[in-house]
Formats: sequence, structure tokens, C-alpha cells
Amino acid sequence: MDFFSDSSSSAGGDQTTNPFTSPPPPPPPPPSLPPIQPLPASSLLHLPIRSLVPDVLDLEKGNYIRWSRFFQSVFRQFGLRDHVNGSVLASDRLQDAKWMQSDFCIVSWLYSTITQEILDIVMQPDDTALHLWSALADLFLDNSL
Repeated sequence: MDFFSDSSSSAGGDQTTNPFTSPPPPPPPPPSLPPIQPLPASSLLHLPIRSLVPDVLDLEKGNYIRWSRFFQSVFRQFGLRDHVNGSVLASDRLQDAKWMQSDFCIVSWLYSTITQEILDIVMQPDDTALHLWSALADLFLDNSL
């Protein structure tokens, strides 16, 4: 035992304490990230969605989780989560032409990455990204239960 150390043993193991020092300050909180600005709709139209979402959603393959994670990554990367998470409804943004154009672009992406069989099940007139995203989730998650 070192003569100058102030250590004591307890049932939980060794503890070193020094009554003359204060505990270190807590670490600072991580900096908050600024919100991601959505990519302009005109740029979204030119994104190669099939390279960003390489899977085609298929009932037989059961690849919904993988497919949806690719899309969730795209939504986060380009600031589009509000189109599919329910925080903003398309009906509230009908007068916002840029937001609606982005929503229609997402609908087009979703249509182009699902099989014809799934498209026939979920496609509706005047689909919005939120409606279509929810219908696809319901189709696969309800089937998994």
C-alpha cells in the first residue's frame, strides 16, 4: 500500500477519494445540430433514387425493413422527413408549390421502387407522400403481425 494514497476498500471494490478536491465538472452537452434545409424540388427531380434506394420493395422478398431504411436515410439526408412522418400534412401545404412539388417527387420515387403488385394495392388518386408511405408500412407491418 502506498503511504501517500488515500484509498479505501468497500464491498463494491476499490475507491480512491480525496476530501480536498471537488469532482470534475460534467461534460458539456453535445451541440445541437441545425435543422437540415430541404433540397429544392428542382434538384430532387434529378436525384438517381434507384442508386440511393437499390432495393425494389417486393411482397415475396419481405424486404420492407431494408427498403424503408434506405428511404429514411434519403429523407434525413435531404431534409424531407416532414413529408412522411405526419408532422406536416399535404392538405396544410396546398398553397406551397415548392413543398407540394417535393411531395409529388417523393410519391414518384416510391412508385418507382415498388413492384407492380404492390403498386396495384396501394396506388390512390391524389396520393401524397405521407398517405403512400403509411399505406406501404401498413401493408407490410400488418402482414408481419
